Amino acid sequence: MLPRSGRLCVLAVVAFVLTSSQARAATLPFVGAITIQIGDAGAIVIHGAGTATASGVGVHLDTLSIPASAFNGNAVTAPVTDPIAAPVKGLEATIHNAAGRFAPSFPPQARVPLRGVMPLNGLAKACLFKACSANPAANVTVPVSVVGGPGGIISVPRSTPSGFTVRIGAGRWTNGLVTNSTLMGAGFRHGPASATSSTVQNGGAIRFVTPIFIGTSLPALSSVPGMATLDVKFVPEASTLLLLTGGIAGLVMFGRTRRD
Repeated sequence: MLPRSGRLCVLAVVAFVLTSSQARAATLPFVGAITIQIGDAGAIVIHGAGTATASGVGVHLDTLSIPASAFNGNAVTAPVTDPIAAPVKGLEATIHNAAGRFAPSFPPQARVPLRGVMPLNGLAKACLFKACSANPAANVTVPVSVVGGPGGIISVPRSTPSGFTVRIGAGRWTNGLVTNSTLMGAGFRHGPASATSSTVQNGGAIRFVTPIFIGTSLPALSSVPGMATLDVKFVPEASTLLLLTGGIAGLVMFGRTRRD
């Protein structure tokens, strides 16, 4: 066990690191993922990382901004195995995010949901008759910019030889509760100890959700519910983490030397 002087030094290093982090906490590194669930198909997951700009340092999260292209996925696929979905055999997406900003609809409070716009630029493809990896002879490609955007509907009429058509509608992100037919999405924000405040610090996490409405010209798939989820978790900067772990390790060695 470290002597009392060594323990005090450890606490001093931790306090210094946390104080420095708080002073710069308007910008925080993060990791996260965008998950797109369409009906009973497997989920498309697009991972990301970057540096967010946030307000509400040390308390509840007031606002959050995410830079463009922090999330970027190329030809990410999910299989569709349910026979009722035929001829759709898979889904594929090439997506990156536009810049996003999130803020409360009412004066900031720990329990007031945040809402915001962060459109997903790119394309989603329904792979017909064969799995996406098999280079299907026919597919339907749909822009997904309405997902996470201010709201709207995109229609793609007769885009395949079979005359298969599709339309997709969506809207803003929220970290509240959303239901869409058989799918439910629940957002949240909390600190490292799962408290509803103190989100804007290392270990804080926030989840946004938005429903996706899909209709096709196939009777069995005339209305397909979807849900998109955006997860963000704040993490230490590499330099801060190195300083903290290196400083503690050094003090541990110092304590051992003192005992010897």
